[in-house]
Amino acid sequence: MNSSKTGFTLVELSIVLVIIGLLIGGILVAQSLIDSAKVNKFIRDVQQYEIAAKSFKEVYRYWPGDVPNAYDFFGAGCGTNDNHYSTGCNGDGNGGLGGANYREASMFWVQLSYSGMIGNVRYSRVNTQGYASHVAGVHAPGFSFDDIIAWPMQYYQSPPIYQLGYGKQSMYFGPRLVAGNTDRKVIPVAATASIDKKIDDGVPNGGIVLATDEADEVYNCVIGAVWWQTGVTATYNMDEEVGCTVAIRNLNEEQVVVIP
Repeated sequence: MNSSKTGFTLVELSIVLVIIGLLIGGILVAQSLIDSAKVNKFIRDVQQYEIAAKSFKEVYRYWPGDVPNAYDFFGAGCGTNDNHYSTGCNGDGNGGLGGANYREASMFWVQLSYSGMIGNVRYSRVNTQGYASHVAGVHAPGFSFDDIIAWPMQYYQSPPIYQLGYGKQSMYFGPRLVAGNTDRKVIPVAATASIDKKIDDGVPNGGIVLATDEADEVYNCVIGAVWWQTGVTATYNMDEEVGCTVAIRNLNEEQVVVIP
């Protein structure tokens, strides 16, 4: 009895491998385009909020969050007519963004939204210390990378890690500012490096874009130096799988953030 065996020829196998390669290549290209789009949207959003913040200051004479009589402009929807850290609408008018329990960082988005300079959205404040309880789209806008929230703040040149801004107004993107918060959103290392190269010098511990590890976790976003070291050039660790804490700081006292 004759039997015959059938199978794929080398030509057929080659065609299958080529098709698989094309599919994989297409997926990688598509992912690269998605990642690039996120980076570009992140930069564009930062630019737009910078413009809105500067326009706000021209009208109200203070940065959003710092207006001492904000209640007179925005009413009870903004909060109470004082600068109480958990309920007040007003800032302290000192020119910086800080205050007890970092209230002005939260009020930045409330006052800016009630001014109408970022559209019809109206953000509400959270009556608690810290940021883990803030929700993107409710208390502040969500940026690219898992709706990470930005906190415009006045930082000072001393540890811990969330004080990335070196005494300047900075837009902070990171997982925590106050002990006890559980929010762990960070910006991927590759995206952080791309942002840094596009709007700054590509060096994580120099220029206006500063990047480092999360406040109390041992990640390896940066190699060679930490954010506050000068005279030593750090590099991004592209093998890190978690991400970076990022601050876009102000080198010009008349701006919240500087985007060339």
